[in-house]
Amino acid sequence: MSLPCLTNESEKDFDDSRKALGALETYLGNTVNTLESDIQKTLNTLKSHLETLKSNVGSRVKTLDGNLEVLEEDFRKNKWLKHDGHCYYYAQEKDNWFTAERRCREIGGYIVKIDNSSENTWISDNKPKSTCMA
Repeated sequence: MSLPCLTNESEKDFDDSRKALGALETYLGNTVNTLESDIQKTLNTLKSHLETLKSNVGSRVKTLDGNLEVLEEDFRKNKWLKHDGHCYYYAQEKDNWFTAERRCREIGGYIVKIDNSSENTWISDNKPKSTCMA
């Protein structure tokens, strides 16, 4: 391209600037393509990790559900009773307080502390006939 009234030196500077801008345009285009590719790879990796995580969580939820079913069945077999947000177990063994307290801890509980007359009535009403309360 030739512009009138430009010196040869100005025309050369103009052409050099034009070439530099063309090179910059190419470089920026390549950089954008590289970044888009890298972002897509990162996105694919994240999707893969999220799918794996989702699968692992789903698997753990199924395991937890199974464990809860086993625990629920165990509570029924061992005659645990639920009342007012607490679980109660009536032991058949007649032990002193220290042994009874240790046994309660071994099964994840503690000796009952009766907080009110309603709880006391419920405990008495649901006590198996063969259970001794002292």
